[in-house]
Amino acid sequence: MQQRTIAQKNGEQGRAMVTDVTPHPVDIFREELRTQRNVIAHLIPKKIRGEFPPERIMVIAVLAYQAMLANVRENGTPPDIYSTIDSVVKMAQLGLVAGTDQAYLVPYKGKVQAIIGPRGLIDLSLRHPKMRACKAEAVLEGDVFDHDLGNDTITHKVGRGRSS
Repeated sequence: MQQRTIAQKNGEQGRAMVTDVTPHPVDIFREELRTQRNVIAHLIPKKIRGEFPPERIMVIAVLAYQAMLANVRENGTPPDIYSTIDSVVKMAQLGLVAGTDQAYLVPYKGKVQAIIGPRGLIDLSLRHPKMRACKAEAVLEGDVFDHDLGNDTITHKVGRGRSS
């Protein structure tokens, strides 16, 4: 979507000059978010609406979009606004905030995809009624750790296909 506005300013000898002013992609993104505000608010689960109101989600989305624009190389096209909004809405449906460690916004071939991060996976799993606790640790190559499955214990060694 290429949106242009016309601005007038006085040039030499007081004549009115017409110049093209193209709005910044962040301004266009912010305006589209404002138009979609009610949809986003409707999709946020009631359980987290107090913690993450629509305004906060929109601010975080704008900051994430600005970060994506800052990483666009010269002559690169900016990330698609509508796929970014779509990704933000999809994460809001899951009760995750896009642009944080719950869900990352990743531009790929001009479109933006939301990828659920480790914190988002933990948050989603802890919402399940049968889930009691979750433990997350970093596992490096060469580490050995055990899984206790009740009657059986499985030992894993992280590395090039080695497990016992």
